[in-house]
Amino acid sequence: MEEKLEAKIVMHNGQRVNWNKSFSSYGYRLSEVISAVVKEMRRGKEEESVFWAYQMMISGKKAEEFLWQRFRIFTIEDIGLANPQSLIYVASAKDLYYSIAEKEFDRYSVGACTAVYLSRNPKTRYTHEMLQDVEDMLHEGSLNPEIPDYAMDIHLPHARAMGRDMLHYLTEASVLANEDISFSRKYKDRLIERARIEKEKK
Repeated sequence: MEEKLEAKIVMHNGQRVNWNKSFSSYGYRLSEVISAVVKEMRRGKEEESVFWAYQMMISGKKAEEFLWQRFRIFTIEDIGLANPQSLIYVASAKDLYYSIAEKEFDRYSVGACTAVYLSRNPKTRYTHEMLQDVEDMLHEGSLNPEIPDYAMDIHLPHARAMGRDMLHYLTEASVLANEDISFSRKYKDRLIERARIEKEKK
């Protein structure tokens, strides 16, 4: 397919890009292109994700920025806790991408590598789905939790008035789930003992 001279970028009210009316220099509608980038990365289809990412990279500054925005969101929405380091990778890759001159092959290579990296990553939409579920339940009125009692700690003036002190904080408010027990408890035990002695003096 013959490349056109310029991509067609249409602005909405002179402020935001209307991606549905904008086209790559090969004639692809950019709203569909960015959707294809994400969908192919989700499915681990490397070559296809690179093809569509390339269409964004050659379609001007606005399209490049949007591509990198979607790359970053992908690390949270589609990879998430399966590999939290992916967010750091993409941030570093973005810095490298923009340190290379526009329209240089090496610049596009960084974007292509990022698309493949995201395609290959283990994935989970767990936290994104959790948020959607919480939001739905909140809006329909089926989720109405109360502030837990252990959240009422020494940092809150009205909780201090209730008698919540440092001993409560150390033994209740700062309780950890999934605590790494390879670390010594000696400092915590000392703090608890001091707080207990202080409370007994009052």
